[in-house]
Amino acid sequence: MSTTKITVPRPAAFLTLLFTALVLGACSQMGMPQETAAEESQPLNDGQIVKVMQTINRAELQQADMALNRSSSPEVRYLARQIQREHENMTNTLAGLSGATTIDPEDSPLSESIQGQAEQIQKRLRNLDGDAFDQAYLRAQAQLHQLALDTIRNDLLPSANEPQLRDMLQASIPGFQRPQVMTPASLAQINQRRRG
Repeated sequence: MSTTKITVPRPAAFLTLLFTALVLGACSQMGMPQETAAEESQPLNDGQIVKVMQTINRAELQQADMALNRSSSPEVRYLARQIQREHENMTNTLAGLSGATTIDPEDSPLSESIQGQAEQIQKRLRNLDGDAFDQAYLRAQAQLHQLALDTIRNDLLPSANEPQLRDMLQASIPGFQRPQVMTPASLAQINQRRRG
């Protein structure tokens, strides 16, 4: 399967649409209502980029805490601990960046959309138990981390002006890649236990 690269003139609008489309796919797979929050907007500035990253981190930390409290699957718990460590480190890095630069986090339609969609995912996860929770959590993490990875590479990095912000975004990429590698194996192990 090949993909075609599309050039989009307004990255923030594209990010909002892309995030919404990916989350809608995750919501659909988890039986969630599919509401959109896509809005047209101007390109993101450094403050808005920082706020997007803060919002992603907060959502990932909340979902990891939920998985650690609700799952008994060793695979899910391991992934949740990994995600927790990565996003705690990134939260600390962002706090240091805000203190070392003149960047002040600034809301944007994208950060607000991410927050709303994260709340929908958390609400849906709260209503699931056992294997259904584990599978929904793992699928959501794989999709959300891929979206974050694509967003960082294709939109946030090219829009970032502050060199320290660009360095932080570049350094965050491996952390967003790890769940992509771990999730398929975790899902396979859970499915194998169910069948076995």
